[in-house]
Amino acid sequence: MYELQKLRCHLCGEIFTATPPPEVGPEKYDAASAGMIALLKYGTGMPFNRLERLQGDLGIPLPAATQWDIVEESGDRIEPAGAELIRQAAQGQVFHNDDTRMKILALLNPAYATTAAELPDRKNAYFYKTDHGARVGDLFMSLIHTCELNNVNPFDYLTQLLEHPNELATHPADWMPWNYQQTLQRLAAPQSR
Repeated sequence: MYELQKLRCHLCGEIFTATPPPEVGPEKYDAASAGMIALLKYGTGMPFNRLERLQGDLGIPLPAATQWDIVEESGDRIEPAGAELIRQAAQGQVFHNDDTRMKILALLNPAYATTAAELPDRKNAYFYKTDHGARVGDLFMSLIHTCELNNVNPFDYLTQLLEHPNELATHPADWMPWNYQQTLQRLAAPQSR
């Protein structure tokens, strides 16, 4: 976190702001902070108000409304990955899932117990205030859970998506959790002429 010094000229009243260090980008919140907020909210089920309190305790106040603004804007940037995930899933075989809450089904169906344990935010999903909020939550939870199923670090994945929005929009199939690391290697490799 950087706080830029501001000085006022006593003659003309103009305010001069110090230049930030070169490693600080123009955006107020970087991709890593947006990825972490989304992961805490949609990957672990931590509500924004609790995250606000945690951030305040760490000396970096971040109101819940600001967190939502960051996540919402990030959701718009990574939407191509969600759309591609749905497109690829639609090409697969039909999979039936019974989400009945009876304990006997949990005993008979270990997949149900596994799914319930891996989606800690699913009960919170009943209480989205708007359809738009539900779509953003669905996008992040789908991508995070797909990362976990593919043994991929969801924080790294979300951060890379947010750092490469143009490449993601152009070639979303190259940015799935199971192949994005190869895409990063290809982008980092020197281009032969």
